[in-house]
Amino acid sequence: MDIKILGDTLLCRGRRVRLYNRRIKIDNREIDTDLVKFGESVVIIPLINKDEVILIRQYRTSIDKWILELPAGRIDEGEDEYHAAKRELREETGYDASKLIKIGSFYISPGYSDEYMHLFIAEDLKYVGEAPEEDEVLKTVKMSIKEALNRVFQDIIDAKTILGLHVISSKKH
Repeated sequence: MDIKILGDTLLCRGRRVRLYNRRIKIDNREIDTDLVKFGESVVIIPLINKDEVILIRQYRTSIDKWILELPAGRIDEGEDEYHAAKRELREETGYDASKLIKIGSFYISPGYSDEYMHLFIAEDLKYVGEAPEEDEVLKTVKMSIKEALNRVFQDIIDAKTILGLHVISSKKH
């Protein structure tokens, strides 16, 4: 199968994302698709100890719900993933980590978005005070990893958190 990108047309620009119409050619057919350009992001598993994790209870306007999630955020222009993970951890939880371990990277939803997320474990935490962004409505929650896993598909309903919790529950580090 011969696939070629013919071009992207900007449809809408938001504060953090851009929506494009992407025209592609597959063999002899031309097809229009939607593409959300987001860029790269980080998600952090902040471990208090081997059995406890810090989550954030955050209001998400896109789904009009409060959910529990791991701290996460976008990598700023010119920033590497390690600095972004340290920054997001501090902004959202108020903790600095003296040990930050990258586990891996993955696409969030490649059917329509280019968002590429880097997963970190944060250890040896020290509370220094949170500094959430203006549009973030959140509160930190400490709980056992076991309890968090029991809340999957209840109030832990986003993929990055479900993945992170399962990764940490299976890791021996």
